[in-house]
Amino acid sequence: MTQARVFFTALSLIAITACTATGEKTPPPAPSVERHEGLHAVLWMQRSLEFRVAAQQIYRDAMSKLPAALTKPGTAAAEQEGQANQASLPPAVVVDIDETVLDNSPYQAWRIKNDSEFEPANWRPWVRSSQAAAIPGAVEFTRVASEAGARVFYVSNRDCPKVAPAPCEDKDATVADLKRNGFPLVDAADVMFRGEREDWNGKEARRAEIAKRYRIVMMVGDDMRDLLPSKMVDDLRKPGSEGMHAAHVAKIGVRLFVLPNPAYGGWDDLIGAERCKSGDRDCTARVLKRKYDALKTFEPKTR
Repeated sequence: MTQARVFFTALSLIAITACTATGEKTPPPAPSVERHEGLHAVLWMQRSLEFRVAAQQIYRDAMSKLPAALTKPGTAAAEQEGQANQASLPPAVVVDIDETVLDNSPYQAWRIKNDSEFEPANWRPWVRSSQAAAIPGAVEFTRVASEAGARVFYVSNRDCPKVAPAPCEDKDATVADLKRNGFPLVDAADVMFRGEREDWNGKEARRAEIAKRYRIVMMVGDDMRDLLPSKMVDDLRKPGSEGMHAAHVAKIGVRLFVLPNPAYGGWDDLIGAERCKSGDRDCTARVLKRKYDALKTFEPKTR
C-alpha cells in the first residue's frame, strides 16, 4: 500500500469512527488533514531560529549590495529595461508586503485552527486589525535604503475593492501597520494595491508606473512575480528553462532578492492548485491528491 493510500485510509477510518460513536457528546472536529498541510510551514515561520536568520541574512545581503545598485547604471525591473532616461531618474527600491515586509503567519494559523480556506471574508478582518509584525530584517533594510536616498515603494496584491479615489479601508489599515512597525513611508501613494486603478492587476503595470519617475535599483519579494513579469516567471518554472531570460536571472542576488515562503505562493501553480471554498471537501481532496502525485519520492527495493 502506497503512502498516499495509507494516508487516505487513515482519514476515512477516523471519519467512520467519529460517525459511529454513540452515547457521548461528539467532541468538536479537529482541523481537517488538508489544513494541516500548512502546519509545519507556519510553525517554521513563527517558531524557528532558521527562518529568522534566513530572512535577516537575505536583507543583510541586500543592504551590502545596495551601494553598488545605487551607483552602477542599470535597473532591477524588466519593465524599465531600455528606458532612455533611467540614468537621470532618482532611485527607488520596490518591496512586496505580505511575507516580505509584513508577517501574516497569525492569519495562516487561524486558517489551520478553523479549517478555513483563504477567503476575503476572513482575510479582511486580519488586514484591518493592523497587527502584523515585521519580517526580520525588513525594517532595517528599508530604512537604510531610504536614508541612502532611495524612495521605498510597497507594491502589494492586497486588493482595493473600488478604483481610486474611492476609499480603501484595507489600504488605510496597511499604511497604519507599516508606520506602526517603523517602515519608511513618505506618502500613502507609495503603497500600491491591486485594483486601485483599472489596469493595476498584475504587478507589471505598477512597476512601470514607478519607472516613469524613478530608477528601480532593487526589489525584494517572496514570490518571483514580485520581481519579474508573470510571463517570464511562467517560462522559468518550466522544466529545462535554465538558460531562459539569463540577463534577468543574473540580477538575482544583485538587484533582486527572494525570501522563503513555504506556506503559499505562485509555486503552487505547477501542481495545478485550485482555489477551494471552505468546507468543499471534494475540492480539497483533489488538491491534496495532486500534491501527493507531484512528490518526487524514493521507493526502496524489497529483498
